[in-house]
Amino acid sequence: APALRGFYLQDASGDGVATTSDAVFIFDGSNGDRVKLGDVVTVTGTVGENQGQTQVSASAVTVCGTGTVTPTDITFPLASTTALEQVEGMLVRVPQAMTVTETVFLGRFGEVTVASGGRLAQPTNVTTPGAAALALQAANDLRRLIIDDASQAQNVDPIVFARGGLPLSASNTLRGGDQVTGLVGVLTFT
Repeated sequence: APALRGFYLQDASGDGVATTSDAVFIFDGSNGDRVKLGDVVTVTGTVGENQGQTQVSASAVTVCGTGTVTPTDITFPLASTTALEQVEGMLVRVPQAMTVTETVFLGRFGEVTVASGGRLAQPTNVTTPGAAALALQAANDLRRLIIDDASQAQNVDPIVFARGGLPLSASNTLRGGDQVTGLVGVLTFT
């Protein structure tokens, strides 16, 4: 800690089945730094689940070359709450504009929540509690994505998410309503 203690492994050519992920998290204990971005590797280990994420606990990792992976496009709103399962652990791209809707965990955990179609409304601020509020929350859940700094550290300095890919500062802020287009990153469930 605070590193992820592993890496994401993706089959560059995939299995040809759009409903299954072509990637998996490789838990490598304290040895996660032996693999670099773009390395082609073979891994031996045990498959399991950790906090809802499929992973392989590596017993052997061998670097055997270099390569690239093309991001898979995903769009919002999602068709269902389980739609992202098919790209879990994969390099993805969100080609559409996403709006910053929540920054409450930016300083503490390096997380920003973005949404398609503008900022998310708190359901009970715009409708009565009950069925209408529950329906709006369900719709919100299909529009939102949390962007994370890939660190488990808390209260990091500098904070990496601000405008223009530069760290957060008094002169370079990040505000609700700001937009980002073309997000690229590994999609994970934690």
